Amino acid sequence: MRLAWGLFAGAAVAAAAAVVLGDYPLTGAVVWTAAVLIPGLVALAAGWVAGGWRRPAVWLACAALSGGSMAWGFRIATGWGLDPTPLFAWAALALAVVWPAAAGFTAAAAPRQPGGPAPVSAAAQPTPAAAQRATSPPTDSPPTTQPASPAGLIPETPGPGTERAVNERPAQRP
Repeated sequence: MRLAWGLFAGAAVAAAAAVVLGDYPLTGAVVWTAAVLIPGLVALAAGWVAGGWRRPAVWLACAALSGGSMAWGFRIATGWGLDPTPLFAWAALALAVVWPAAAGFTAAAAPRQPGGPAPVSAAAQPTPAAAQRATSPPTDSPPTTQPASPAGLIPETPGPGTERAVNERPAQRP
């Protein structure tokens, strides 16, 4: 369902881009900029809503939507077909269709990470002291200090005017 909504968002961006392109004359800079910009914006909208850019269907649809958007923009810019469309505009349209399709096949062919566990952030990794406590055998004597925060998230250096470390608290007495 997200793919369908993503393609709908891409189509909306393509329609808006066609109207904007139709307001400009078909000169070299406008057409070539549109050939790069329109597919990028369409793919951005479609991929964001669809949940990823690794799907070839997103990129192939973006190629078709971009080509249709540019053709519609050319039609508007030429007075609905009354003026001829320059040849370089059709070459730019071909570029607008080819590069998203090529990017989609490249993204789909890229190697993927095996489905292993997610990497652990530095804040969630246990401190060496916590790892040592977890692997050391239990002792009969109670510990003298207990950590105040999990995994040592508070720095161990005491602030000015403190007598003990910030992340330690005195042991409870029986």
